[in-house]
Amino acid sequence: MLNFTDTTQILFGRGITFSIEDYFFCLNMVLGEEERVSYALAYDRAGYKKVLGTEEEDEYLKSKEQECKVLLQQQSIIQLRQELDDLYVAEIQGKALNLQDYRFTGGQIAQILQNLLHNRISDLDSASTKDVISLIKLLTEQFGLDGGSDFEKHFVQIWPKFNALCNNCNREFQVAEGLGATCPHCGQQYHWIAEENKFIPTPQTL
Repeated sequence: MLNFTDTTQILFGRGITFSIEDYFFCLNMVLGEEERVSYALAYDRAGYKKVLGTEEEDEYLKSKEQECKVLLQQQSIIQLRQELDDLYVAEIQGKALNLQDYRFTGGQIAQILQNLLHNRISDLDSASTKDVISLIKLLTEQFGLDGGSDFEKHFVQIWPKFNALCNNCNREFQVAEGLGATCPHCGQQYHWIAEENKFIPTPQTL
């Protein structure tokens, strides 16, 4: 779980210290904010607030790019950002797996399994080979090698055809059960009545 105190203790154990501003800088990036905007929000909130929504905003952010790049190369920021990213991903996965009264679609289940598999493969040294093989087998058996594409949701119904005798011209033609039909010889139309399980000719109009 994302927590400033816990993160401080974890990284302090690795010999890394950081400020509250550093924490918010990395947290904003982990949550998806642009790097230079994260920098401004963490280290120059007052200055950024003055230009926010104005024509000077982009120029202001450009002026912070170099400072931001230098900071991103510092080992303490690199370690802090990675730690927060790992905690954030773990929290999302934990909540996704513990949701109640929620029905996952096939695609969502496949995505969860793929994410779990990716995490296992990313750290093969500590991953269980049995777990990795089990996830691959489950994905392959349940969703195919592509993890369950949307194509699997689409089906084409092929209705069986059979010969019928037109009651208007007494000539044979093919019809499909469940669908309407038109005699190709005389143009007589027939409607399928599901309740009665039969074709009914449409009255000819003048």
